[in-house]
Amino acid sequence: MTLSKELALANSSQSPLATSTGTSNQRPGDTIITTRDGAMFHVHFDILAFASPVFCKLLTPCSIHNAFFIDEASSEFFCFMKLAYSRDVPVLSSFLALDNALHISTKYELVIMKKLLRGTLSDPSSSCFIEKDPISSFGIALAHNFQKELATASRLLVQCINIRDPQALELLRADSTGTQILNMLALRHAKLADSLLSQERGIVIVEDPNVFTLLSCESCCSTAKSLGLKYVRWMVLWAQSVYETLVSSCITTQGRLFGVGYILDITTRTPGFCAECRSAIVAHHWTYETWITGVKDQLFERLTTELEAQIGLGSNC
Repeated sequence: MTLSKELALANSSQSPLATSTGTSNQRPGDTIITTRDGAMFHVHFDILAFASPVFCKLLTPCSIHNAFFIDEASSEFFCFMKLAYSRDVPVLSSFLALDNALHISTKYELVIMKKLLRGTLSDPSSSCFIEKDPISSFGIALAHNFQKELATASRLLVQCINIRDPQALELLRADSTGTQILNMLALRHAKLADSLLSQERGIVIVEDPNVFTLLSCESCCSTAKSLGLKYVRWMVLWAQSVYETLVSSCITTQGRLFGVGYILDITTRTPGFCAECRSAIVAHHWTYETWITGVKDQLFERLTTELEAQIGLGSNC
């Protein structure tokens, strides 16, 4: 569905159609606008002149003509008509539709409508709420110079952008603000790798010997101790799996990673995994949940609070 049709459907029950097929309780248009692709629109002079300064200049009361040509595609002009005639903010189901509506509002100086459209980015009930798609929101905020929304989207991107998405990275490289976010992402990636994969500073290192003993079998525990390690194989498998997931997602949306079911699923799918260690986790699942909660809290602290303090993002957003 095209943007203009989407807008039309969204507003068909709220706004009069600005065409020659007006309803019986609406007065017919008194002016004809012809677009460059030959479409003709019967419009109301006073409504368009009031809504848009651009048409206020074009449709002067003293004009001897009631027909005008406009160098605009019919689809874009129809979108403008729906915005100009609308009594409320249109219901848009995609960020693409919002971006196009904002461009048209800017082009035709629909100041009030632009403010209403901008508000959808901050409305949790809107399909275009920033948190639902930070990268699209970032692009819109950047294109239309919405500084507050740009700051919010930037903060979200640092936590959840997929650094393996070439389109997202291309968008970020196109602007100095995006370049700053890429630098932040590099810091986040370093912290993520250090937290989950480092043998010296990793958060899976178990300091409590009782926890270490309860959550692993005697054989694996003895092997780890003989090598001077504070973790066993299943902890490494868990850390590697979580790392792969959080490289392209936000920790706040991945609660499943820290449940007993997740580690049991990993151990089930891993050939040659120690069945006795798996049984130990099941038998002492309360100990596991206490340990994994501490691990989650540490990881969240490193990926959010510490990162924001290091890059100064908290004070700017």
